[in-house]
Amino acid sequence: MVRNLVKRRLREAGAASLREYGTGFAIVVRALPASATASWDQLLADYNAALESTMNRLGSRLPRAAVNGSTGTTQEGTPRA
Repeated sequence: MVRNLVKRRLREAGAASLREYGTGFAIVVRALPASATASWDQLLADYNAALESTMNRLGSRLPRAAVNGSTGTTQEGTPRA
């Protein structure tokens, strides 16, 4: 039950980051055991801090959609998230 709660919370944090950064890159999240006792606010803050740090390190290597915050369409013509 706790595992599913953490998974749902991280999935929601990921959805929020799509709205901010767009699409065009893959993010892998590894939840450590402390995630089971973290509040939503703490989990979200940790996720956002890790994502921001990663984006800063990637810098100019980010996909164009992430840099522009574009939510256009994919190559197949389907709307992006």
